[in-house]
Amino acid sequence: MDTLRSPAIEIALRLRLDEWEKTLESVDTAYADVQWRRHLGQMNGDALVSLEDARSQVLLDGRTRSMLNHWENRTRDPQLAGRVRGSLHRLRWAEIESQRPVYELRNRVDQAISNNRPSVNGLAISRVERSHILRSHPDRDHRREAWLAMGSLDDRIGEDVRQLLGLRQELARQQGYGGFVSWALDSFGLDGQWVEDFFAELRRQTDRPYRAWLAETAERLALEDGVRPWDLAFAAEQELTLPEAAFPRNRALSAVRQVANGLGLGEAAAGVRVDLADIPYAALCYPVH
Repeated sequence: MDTLRSPAIEIALRLRLDEWEKTLESVDTAYADVQWRRHLGQMNGDALVSLEDARSQVLLDGRTRSMLNHWENRTRDPQLAGRVRGSLHRLRWAEIESQRPVYELRNRVDQAISNNRPSVNGLAISRVERSHILRSHPDRDHRREAWLAMGSLDDRIGEDVRQLLGLRQELARQQGYGGFVSWALDSFGLDGQWVEDFFAELRRQTDRPYRAWLAETAERLALEDGVRPWDLAFAAEQELTLPEAAFPRNRALSAVRQVANGLGLGEAAAGVRVDLADIPYAALCYPVH
């Protein structure tokens, strides 16, 4: 029978998925840990390629794909069916992103971005320092210099980015799509027209208040030529900064542990490695165990 009528068959499929997911999770965790340590400046990203090699072997394994293809839409248990669909989605994404030429280029670009130290007024600074300048430096010319400093990165990664885009386009067309964007949207179950309509509506509803804020900001900061890109972070920081007193940095860790205890996860949280770092992002999320 095509459906899983025998409990023994269902158990066997669950065990096989458990084994596959555990192997993939181990590689994903090691990969994310290297990425995180690279952002902290504790190591370079050389190990990422070998981890990508290991991950591609797991994701491009023909036996796993055949098994999941066979049981897609045939399992009766909803939870097991969801696991099969989720695993197939991951395998489909890997058809392009886990190809060695793709991830070698992607990691090289990421490494160049991570290593980049823009020059501002003749001094090489970190991305954290550049972010601080854009957010809080009162000298507009200095902010402009910091904003333009990232232009040198374009020269270093431009060719790799063009090759990466071209390779993704070619691989997507080999699968019958018009290009990488169409393939990516379809992989996530999204309709291209719906996405375009969504962003058009989002812009329509936000355009007027955003332009009003730009005009008010230009007047408040006495910017005769209007708000320029190097003014945006500064203006937002001056107007919208969260009060330090309400969110003290030295109590962040205790607050997180208090939330964990409230959720009944105190014991698990006690084993979490905590790294404190000032990094120029609104947020970073890595699945590190």
